[in-house]
Amino acid sequence: MELVITLGSQLLGAVGVTGATAGGAAAGAAGGSSLLSTIVQGGLTAFSAAAGIAQGVAGQSAAKVEELNAAAGADREKIAGEDEALRINRALAESIGEQAVAFAAAGIDLSSGTPLQARQTAKQRANEDLNINRSNTRSKVAAWNSRAYAARARGRAARASGIAGAIGDIGGFGLDVIDRGGPLGKKVA
Repeated sequence: MELVITLGSQLLGAVGVTGATAGGAAAGAAGGSSLLSTIVQGGLTAFSAAAGIAQGVAGQSAAKVEELNAAAGADREKIAGEDEALRINRALAESIGEQAVAFAAAGIDLSSGTPLQARQTAKQRANEDLNINRSNTRSKVAAWNSRAYAARARGRAARASGIAGAIGDIGGFGLDVIDRGGPLGKKVA
């Protein structure tokens, strides 16, 4: 849908600019004083302004899609980080269980000495892995959020640019009409 809007607005923008140029040429050919040339130029200016606004809206829509994709990327990174943390915790539980079975099979008391030290070491390594995973997840999520923010800013800029272009087209038309002496071509003293 956004592709259709973008292509349509670009086509309208090209036609509008060409139309505005043709309107200016028509005004010049008629000596710049006829009501008909003013109406034609005004219509083409309105068409050009509408095309500029449409192009700004299309740019904003495309940026909104980028923003949503970036937000989804951040969510995917959060889920991947949670999955990795779950994997680390499962591996820790499995490691502690295997150690307990091995020490118990050897007849070693599990509440002190080497088994206790092995359990503490496994927990410490798992905590280090979890901290690294959290840090990596935070940085990846921050990068995706930054992309979303940049896309949002591009969308706002595209919309503002379309509106500003339309205002410029309309203002230029108004100045042309004033230079010709009004819509009927009569100079005001």
